[in-house]
Amino acid sequence: MKKLFQKSILLLFSTSLVLTSCNEENSEQNLNAKSKADLYLKSFYKTNYHLGKSVEGRMLNSNISDNARTIEFEDVVLEEIFIGDEERARGYIVTDKATDEFLYFVDVDRINFKLTAYDPSVNETIIKENIHLLQEWAESNKLDFVKLFEEYNQAMSTGNQERRRFWGWTEWTKVGGCDEGWQTVIRKHYILGVRDDIEYNEVRC
Repeated sequence: MKKLFQKSILLLFSTSLVLTSCNEENSEQNLNAKSKADLYLKSFYKTNYHLGKSVEGRMLNSNISDNARTIEFEDVVLEEIFIGDEERARGYIVTDKATDEFLYFVDVDRINFKLTAYDPSVNETIIKENIHLLQEWAESNKLDFVKLFEEYNQAMSTGNQERRRFWGWTEWTKVGGCDEGWQTVIRKHYILGVRDDIEYNEVRC
């Protein structure tokens, strides 16, 4: 009986060590993820910033094919970024809800009508000019991405809306029929669920 008790204590102690180790590892990973985002934001803005309102939601996994039979979502958090004592959010950052991984960043320059988007996974920066010409500019009070993200999640939850990418290009899609051996195809580009570009091409059919 005494040996059984000792084994039970040893097992509980071992389990406690494993759980503590896992918790410490997860905390360290989350800290590293937040540090990466913090370093990037300090480098980009070169001044003090603070985070504002945050919104939780689900984004359509951008790595999934448009023709996939199943839809995969990722739980994410979108947060406002304020510069200095400005009263309106200047930027927006998206992180993974579970791991705090830095997923996407967008800066909206509403004076010069320029948007800067960054994807840390591939270290890609996209700059868009004349953003006041986008349909969403007026509809979302000059690209309020908190409002846009809420609308994106509402649209995706209905199951009847266009399967908008959250980020990046869609696959090429055929438009119309075959005309004298040629077929029109299009693809669309999205930034935080907002379509900012569209391309057309002709392929043999």
